[in-house]
Amino acid sequence: MLLKEVFSGQSLEDYAMSLAHAQSVSLSPIKGKSLKPRVRENHRVLEDCFLKIEKDIDEKRAIPPAAEWIVDNFHLVRAQLKDIHDNLPAGYYYELPKLIDGPMKGYPRIYELISEFVAHSDGRFDPDLLFRYLKSYQSEQPLAMSELWALSTTLSLVYIENLRLVAERLVVSQEAKAHADAIADEVLGLGEKAPRSLDAIIKELDKTEHPLSFVVYLLQRLRFQEARIDALVVWVERFLARKNLIVDEMIAQEHALQTAANSTARNVITSFRFISAFNWPDFFERISLVELTLRQNPMFANMDFATRDRYRHRLERMARHSEFSELDLAKKIIQVTSGNVELEDIFHDPGYHLIGRGRQQFEKVIRYRRPFLEKMALRYKGWAAFLYPSVNIAVASICTFLLVRALDSSAQAYWPLLAFLIYFVVSEIQVTIGNRFTVAFLGPQHLPRYNLEGGIPDDCSTFIVVPTMLSRIEDIEAQVIELEIHYLTNHDGHLHFALLTDFTDSFSEHSSEDHSLLAEAEERIRLLNERHELAPDGLPRFYLFHRKRLFNAAENRWMGWERKRGKLHEFNLLLLGKGE
Repeated sequence: MLLKEVFSGQSLEDYAMSLAHAQSVSLSPIKGKSLKPRVRENHRVLEDCFLKIEKDIDEKRAIPPAAEWIVDNFHLVRAQLKDIHDNLPAGYYYELPKLIDGPMKGYPRIYELISEFVAHSDGRFDPDLLFRYLKSYQSEQPLAMSELWALSTTLSLVYIENLRLVAERLVVSQEAKAHADAIADEVLGLGEKAPRSLDAIIKELDKTEHPLSFVVYLLQRLRFQEARIDALVVWVERFLARKNLIVDEMIAQEHALQTAANSTARNVITSFRFISAFNWPDFFERISLVELTLRQNPMFANMDFATRDRYRHRLERMARHSEFSELDLAKKIIQVTSGNVELEDIFHDPGYHLIGRGRQQFEKVIRYRRPFLEKMALRYKGWAAFLYPSVNIAVASICTFLLVRALDSSAQAYWPLLAFLIYFVVSEIQVTIGNRFTVAFLGPQHLPRYNLEGGIPDDCSTFIVVPTMLSRIEDIEAQVIELEIHYLTNHDGHLHFALLTDFTDSFSEHSSEDHSLLAEAEERIRLLNERHELAPDGLPRFYLFHRKRLFNAAENRWMGWERKRGKLHEFNLLLLGKGE
C-alpha cells in the first residue's frame, strides 16, 4: 500500500522541506510520463474488483467492512475518476513541472509531493495539514500556479491508487476464502463431489503459491479437526516455515491487514466527499505565493475572484514566454504599480500592465516572447473595424459571382434579381461564420470588477435611478413599489435609490395636475425613507429628482429636455457638481 509511517504536523513540515531540497525539477515544459495510462488502468481494475465483490454479495458470501465501503460508495469513485479524466487534459499536464531524476522521474513534481503527503498522513484529507505541508515546501521551493490548481485532481488520483490496492487485496482475500472453503468442504466431506484423499489435495496445494489469507481461512474452517487432517497440518507448518512465521503471527498479520484495509477504504471515501465539497479557489489563494505577492496591491486585493484569476492567468502566460518566474513577475508588477503615487489610479491597477493599455510596455520590460497566435489575435483586434466588413463583403461578392456564373444562360434575364438574392443569402451565412470564428479565435473576456460581497464601500457610493414621467397617481405608486423592490433585492453598503422624473409634454409650462402629482411622488418617497433605515453614511436611501418643463421650439410644446437621455445626463452633471 502507499501508506507509510504517519508523521505529526511538525514532522510533515520538516519532511516537506527535505523533499524540496531533494527534488530535481525541470521548470520548462517537457513531455514526461503520462498519468493517463495509470488512470485508465486504475479505472479498469476498480470496476473489475467492484463486479467481483458484487458477485460475492449476490452469492450470499460474507464480505469485510472495507468491501462494504467500496460497494456502497462506488458512485463517488466513478465521479472522481470522471473528474480526473476531465481536469487533467494533455495540454495542461504538459505544462506541469516534471521531475528529472529519482524513482518518479518524468512524472509531475506535484504528483510525488501529494503522494508523499497522503502516505505520511494516514490517507486522510486534512486541509490544515495540507496547507502547513505545502507552505513548508514553498519556503524552500515555490510551486507554480498550475501545480496548485492541480491539487484536487492529484489528490483524487493518489487516493484512487490507494483504493485500487485495497480493492485488489480484498478480491484476492475473497478468492482465497472461497478456495479455502472449497478445500475445507472437501476435507470434511461436505462438498457435492466425492472427496479426494489428503495426499491429492496437498499435491494440488503445492503446485501454486497461496496468500496468507488462504491459510488463515483454512485453519479457521478446520479448527478442532486436527486428528482428521494431520497431513494438512504438516503442509501448513511447512508453509509457515517458508514464511518464517508461526500461526499466531500469521493470524495477527492478516487481521492487521484487514484493519488497515478497512481504515484506508474509509479514509479514501471520506476524503472524496471532502475534496468534492472543499473550497479549492480559496485554498489556492491562501497558499499561492504569487497571489500573496499580488495582494500587496490594494486594488488587486479588492477585485472579485474572476478578475484576479484573469490577471493571474495572464501573468502565468507571460512567465511561460519570458525569462522570469511567476513569482518574479508578480514582484515586478508590485514594483511598477507602487511607483509614483501622483499618477492616476489606473496606473496602480495590475490589470493595466497585464491586460490593459500598459501591457505592451510591460512586455518590453520583461522581454516577453509573444506566441504566433497571440500576435495574430492582436493584429486582428487592431484591424477589426476594417477587416471584418471587408472580408465579409469580399467573400460574399466572390461567392455570388461564382454562383451566378454557374447559372444556365436561359436565366440571363433574371441575373440581377438572382444576384441580389444570392448575395443576401451568402452574406448572412458569411456573417454567421465570421462571428463564430471571431468568438472562437478571440474568446469572451471578463471585464475587471470589484468584489462587493461585503457591500458597496463609501468611496464607491452608487445611485440606482429609474427615469420616469409623472402622468397618473397609479403609475407613481407602481414606480415607487418597483423602487422598493430594487432596494429589498440589494441594500448592502452605500447604495441609494432615486426616481428621475419629468411632467408629461404640454402646450403650457404648467398644468393643473402638476402640483398634485409631484406632491404624491414626494410623499411616497418620504414614506419609503420612514419605513427603511438610513444608509451607512447617515443619508436617506430614497430620493426624488424632478425637472421642470422647457419649451421645445421644434416640437412646439413644453417638455423635459431630451427626455430620458436628458434626465440621465443632467443627473450625472449634478453628481459631478456641475448641475442645478
